[in-house]
Amino acid sequence: MKKIIPIFAAVLLLIGCDKNEAPKNLKEFNTLHNQFHGKYNIVSSSSNIPIDVNLDGKVSTDLIEEILALKRSFVEIRVRLNDDTDGSYNVLLSVLWPEQTVSYNGGLLPLETVSTYNSSFNVNYDLKGISLKCDSKIDSNIRFEPGQNKYSTKYYLSTPSTIKVDKTSRIVVTTNRTVYSSSGLKEVKIITIYQKISNKL
Repeated sequence: MKKIIPIFAAVLLLIGCDKNEAPKNLKEFNTLHNQFHGKYNIVSSSSNIPIDVNLDGKVSTDLIEEILALKRSFVEIRVRLNDDTDGSYNVLLSVLWPEQTVSYNGGLLPLETVSTYNSSFNVNYDLKGISLKCDSKIDSNIRFEPGQNKYSTKYYLSTPSTIKVDKTSRIVVTTNRTVYSSSGLKEVKIITIYQKISNKL
C-alpha cells in the first residue's frame, strides 16, 4: 500500500484530460462538479459465474465475500477547471483495485502457467491503480480514450470494459478478468458498483 499510493498520486498529477468544447459559462462545470467530483467507496462486486477465489471450497458470485481485499477498492473522479479563462474543464477518473497474484516458493507465477489448482500455490492481492482521461460530457456513460494502460504492469491496472453511471449516480465499472480459483483459471466478467462518500479529494 505504501508503494502504490505515491505512484497513484503521481499518475493523478501527470495525466490530464482533454478540454471539453469550451462551454459558454461555468454552469455546466458546476453541475458536473457537484454531481461527480469526489471519492467513491465500493458497494458491491459480482462475477457473471460463481467462482471460488478464496479457496474455501464454496463458489459465489459475491466477490466482496470472496476477496476481502476488495474492501480497499475505490474510485476517484476529479472535475477541474483548466487554467485558461474560457470556463473549459477536464475530467479524470481513477480506480484502485486489488489485483490477484499467484506465487510458489516465493516466486510469482504468470497466470497462464497455473491453469489448474495446486494447494502449494499462494494467492495474494496487490493494490493497483489506473487513471483514465474522460470525455467531459457525462450522461449514463463515462467515455474514456481507448488504449490507455492496455496491459497490466507492476502498478497499473488494465483498462475496464465500460464505466457507467446508474440512476442514483453510482459508478458501475465492468471488467473482464482471468482469475485463479479452486477450479483453476476462470474467465469472468466483473461488475463493481461504487457510491460517492465525499466531495473532497
